[in-house]
This record gives sequence, C-alpha cells and structure tokens, in this order.
Amino acid sequence: MISAFFRLIVITFSSIAVIGAVLLAIRFYGLNHSYISVEHPLQNTPFFIVAEGGGSEVAPLFSQLAYDYAASLSNDIWLEADLRLSKDRRWVIVGEDVVDSLTSKKGRVSEFTLAELKDLNWGLHYKKNDGTFPYKNHKLDLLSVEEFLDRYPNRKIILDLHAKAPGAA
Repeated sequence: MISAFFRLIVITFSSIAVIGAVLLAIRFYGLNHSYISVEHPLQNTPFFIVAEGGGSEVAPLFSQLAYDYAASLSNDIWLEADLRLSKDRRWVIVGEDVVDSLTSKKGRVSEFTLAELKDLNWGLHYKKNDGTFPYKNHKLDLLSVEEFLDRYPNRKIILDLHAKAPGAA
C-alpha cells in the first residue's frame, strides 16, 4: 500500500517538474502567451508548442510581427489564430470581438469592413514589459485569413473560428 502511494507521489512530482521545465523554456524564448500540450512523462510521445496569437513578447498578439517572431523560433511551433468575421463577411485574424482595447476606435469587429479594420492601428495600446508603447505611432496592420495562410504556407496552423449569427450581440 505504501509502495503504490509512494509511486503515485513520484509520478505526480515528475509530471509537475516536466511541465514546469517546459513552461520555463517557453518563457525564456519569449512565448509567454502560449499553450502547451505535454503527454504523461511515462509515455514516449513528444509535446508540442502552440504560439497563441504568435506570442506577445515582442509585438501585439495576432499581429504579423508576433507571428513572424514565433515562426522564426522553430519550424516545429504551431501558429494559432482567432478568426472573426468583418462586416463585409471576410475572415480576419484578431483575438478579441471588440476593437476598443486594441485600437482608437470602439465597436465590434463585425461592425467594420475589412478595409476599415485594415485602416486601424492594431498596435496602439501594446505595452512592452519595460513599460514602453513601441507601436503607438507605428501602424500595425491586421491580417486577413488569406494573407495569414499565404504568409505561413508550410506551418502547422490552428484556426479558431469565432462567428455569431447576423445581428447577434
């Protein structure tokens, strides 16, 4: 009985140590907004790293700069993108349903056309860890799904569709 309990504790602490080491490695490489999937350490299956929104260490989430940075780290990193529909029914890469906290405008992504969304500065409110706002006066563009797929043609990609029925709040 004690032997089985002791093995369970050792396995649990081993699992926690492996997950902690992976999280530290991700933090070291600048992907502080990433998902990871780690199989049980007793299995011989590899883990994978998903850069959610590209990661936010060097650029705003879901920006081309963030995805370029994540893609430069390794060919094995999966790129995750949230997709939302614009007013003219075009899929765009953006993490939030509203543009308020990301740009100088207010409203839902679905209330703007693709051209209107591309005219906004998506890096306006991005704050680096050192307290600076490096993209406040440097316009960062929004990617359409077509631009995203063309830019990263040979990458492992996870597309997370966020769609509401027309007129839904």
